This record gives sequence, C-alpha cells and structure tokens, in this order.
Amino acid sequence: MRDSIPTGQAEGLQRLLQTATSKGQREGGAKILAVASGKGGVGKTNLAVNLGLSLVRLGKRVVILDADMGLANVDIVLNRIPRYNLTHVLSGQKSLMEALTEGPEGLMLLAGGTGLEDLANLSRWRLKRLVDSLQILDAEFDVIIIDSGAGIAHAVMTFVLAAQEILVVTTVDPTAITDAYGLIKVIANRNKAANIGLVVNMVSSKKQAQGVYDRISVTVNRFLGMEIKYRGAIPEDPMVRNAIRQQQPFLLRYPRCAASRAINDLAHRIVDEEQQQEGVGGMKLLLQRIVGLSIGRTR
Repeated sequence: MRDSIPTGQAEGLQRLLQTATSKGQREGGAKILAVASGKGGVGKTNLAVNLGLSLVRLGKRVVILDADMGLANVDIVLNRIPRYNLTHVLSGQKSLMEALTEGPEGLMLLAGGTGLEDLANLSRWRLKRLVDSLQILDAEFDVIIIDSGAGIAHAVMTFVLAAQEILVVTTVDPTAITDAYGLIKVIANRNKAANIGLVVNMVSSKKQAQGVYDRISVTVNRFLGMEIKYRGAIPEDPMVRNAIRQQQPFLLRYPRCAASRAINDLAHRIVDEEQQQEGVGGMKLLLQRIVGLSIGRTR
C-alpha cells in the first residue's frame, strides 16, 4: 500500500527504537490518549482541548498533538497560532520543543501539519530525528492527547490504532452513531485488543447517553466480538457554544457549567485509573505499534 511504511524502512525504525536511549525518561512513559470520531461536528476537538486543560488542573503535564490534517482547529479553540509544526521538526528546521505552542495554563500544542502524511516516506536520518524528538515528549509530559481527524484516513488511523486508549466521541444523532460504530469496526479489524472508550456528547440526559452506549456496545459485542467502555456523557450546554464564539475553552470561560463539570469527571476517572495501572507506555511504545501496524499492512 502506498500510505504504509515500507517493510525495510519500518524495520530500520524498529532497530532505531531498540537502540534509542532511555536516559532521563520516566518508567512507563507518558500516557497516549487518542480522541477520535466517525464524523465531524460531534465536538471531538472541543472535548480534547477541554479534557487536556482539566488534566493540567489535576497536576498533569499535557501536550495535544493536532493530527487533523484536513481541518486542524485545536489552535482555533485555544486562540493560538502555531508558528511551527511537525514538518519543521522532521526537516531539521526546528527542534521539537521549539515547535511546541504554549496554550492557556501551560497546556501545550504540537501541530501535526503535513508531517503526519510524510511518515511513510522518511529518510533514515529523519526517522532517527523523529524517534529522538518524540521520545523527548516522554520526559516532558505525563499525557499526550492525539486529536485525530474525523473518519478513517490511514495516516491518522495509524496513530489512533497505536494509542494506549482511544476515546470515540459521538452524539445522539443517528448518523453519528452509525459512523462511530464504523470507526470502531475499523479499529477492531486492525487491533482486537484496542482499549476503546465511548463518550456521548451533547446529550439531554444521562439516560439518553446510556441508551446510545448500550446500543453501540451491544452491536460491537455481537458483531465484532469485543468490549468497549462507557466513558461518560457531556451534556448539551449553551455555555459551550458561547465559549466557541469567544474562542475560549468552555472549561476556562465557564468553569462551573454542566459541560465543564462533566469534563472534570472524565479527567478524574482517567487519572484515577492511570494510578492503578502498571506497564510500559509512552512514545516509544506508540512508535513500536505504528511500525508493527505498518509492517502488517505491507504483507
């Protein structure tokens, strides 16, 4: 396939990963959390940004990788204009830390740009630069949130499939539910062991959200043979729309609104579960999974 990493190149990346230094890295590395959706318009980016801010307020060092190459808009929600992106890092023009953009309260942003599409065609020295650069994130951050593009484009799906946890965002809209299931099906076909959680956004009640989860969960279990977790619901809240118009995250503009409280609940659950879990994580694991997925795609 044209958009997969060639086998020889992937094996080279695997060797780089095996020999990459772990000096200064924490045991286990950063938690990699992908936020994905089957279609646009379900509030995926808004959720990713506000979740990141909530995690920062819980004492976590957080960076968001904006992997939506078509409609990247994390910068819009944060009211920031990134000067550099991953492309500048891969080309050697900027270091990874120079490419980061600081958002409110210390939340950091790394714009992906076309750098994500270029992953399939990197030279060996750029592969090494990628490994060395991304591993820096493990030393500097506790949580890396990947805000993926909507849908199932391969360049973005590779990152989603390699994450330690995938939050699939949907609404109560029938087309959003159908597309969320379609996304989960693609994930399941590539990785049956994927850790998937469902967040139902813009709901009128917890009962309505539970109904959406039950509908998707039963279908996933019956036809895909896997389980997905219920990660909660974000209520329909006029304060969210007000904050979007003001180009401010709703958690900052309206910290006591219903949507902010729901985001805080989700962040607390993620932190509580992380403290109970052990094992290896971080960017090295992410890249190893990307290599494994890409090699499998070429065979």
